[in-house]
Amino acid sequence: MAGFAGLPLLSLLAPFLLLPLLARVGGQEGWAAVLLGQSAGGLGAVVAGLGWGLVGPVAVARADAAQRREVYARSLASRGVVVAVAMPVCALVAAALSEEGHRWTAAAMSTAMVVGALSPSWFSIGIGRPSAIAVFEILPRLVAIGLSAVLVLTTQQLWTYPALLALATAAGTWAYGRRVVGVRARQVLAVRAWAEVWRTRAASGTVAVGGSYSQTPLLVAGVVVSDVGLLASFGSADRLYRLSLTAVQALTSALQGWVAERPVLPGERTTRRMRAGLALHAALGAAGLVGFSLLGPWLSGLLFTEELAADRAVSVLVGVAFLAVSLNTALGRLVLVPLGATGTVFTSTLVGAVVGLVGMVGAGAVWGTTGVAAGFALSEVAVTGYQAWAVLRRTALEGPARHGPTAESPGSEA
Repeated sequence: MAGFAGLPLLSLLAPFLLLPLLARVGGQEGWAAVLLGQSAGGLGAVVAGLGWGLVGPVAVARADAAQRREVYARSLASRGVVVAVAMPVCALVAAALSEEGHRWTAAAMSTAMVVGALSPSWFSIGIGRPSAIAVFEILPRLVAIGLSAVLVLTTQQLWTYPALLALATAAGTWAYGRRVVGVRARQVLAVRAWAEVWRTRAASGTVAVGGSYSQTPLLVAGVVVSDVGLLASFGSADRLYRLSLTAVQALTSALQGWVAERPVLPGERTTRRMRAGLALHAALGAAGLVGFSLLGPWLSGLLFTEELAADRAVSVLVGVAFLAVSLNTALGRLVLVPLGATGTVFTSTLVGAVVGLVGMVGAGAVWGTTGVAAGFALSEVAVTGYQAWAVLRRTALEGPARHGPTAESPGSEA
């Protein structure tokens, strides 16, 4: 379990290693272009992933070797056609929002992020081989980052990084399919790709709704803010926030199995482990809020230069969003999903998407990047509030336990 908690997170963290260098070489305009490309491409990757990270591991775990090859072929074919459509669309959006002279960088960065939707990490989780993630995903990315650092320093061309990153991702995916899965090109080409896209619409819709607001703050800021300096500063806060989310993911991954081991007994509303998970996420979220509020401008200036440091007000609002997302991640994955309330989780995501998109655009048009940050924070607070209401409502409807204890005895859990 430690491998599955750590390796996917390392894969997510790897691209952040080069960001301080890109910020220093690119300046305000180049930095903004890189971040706009990441944001547009990240949204495209969420859509192009088709929810396979959500449903794929279970499907693979229950399949034999031949069925696994079939599942992987269907997944790769369907994701591939959506990636092919998403790449030019996202690249055009990123380029249009970027400054003249940096549009190729934004387009290249967006393309590299969309190609990331082909990641086979979910398949490795399903077959129980975390080492494959290290060999075929993390190692190629680290090689690309190392080569990119040399090229960016010597040529001062930021686009060399996303170009190498996209190449490394594509090569790793190809090698993974042949060496780990044993799938061949003819099997992938034989799949009715668009029919498979339609078949996965439920899972992909769930993931896409969440991505529609969580991946768009920087894009909204790029539309409503004309000052590239303010946009670059906002982007620094956004990058710190994305980096900090790996802590939430790590904590949730470490607790999910532990919580699931202790089922809810008849008469119980929640278990002690669920409540412990909530408490730990609340503590992490509170620490993040304090950290962003006090250290956000200083830390972003240290990493990305003083010129690109995050604004204090934006940092505080990002901290509020971090606290809220830490809580709603725990409420969703550690409480509501184990209780069988997956529909409630989807509804809360839909609420967050509506509140977030309306709030970011509306407040951003009036208060600029501070308004966008406020709208985004409000979206995560709305998700948390809806989920908390659902848990409390469930408790109220069930009333006092009739078939078992309402509280666990001290020795009832390991």
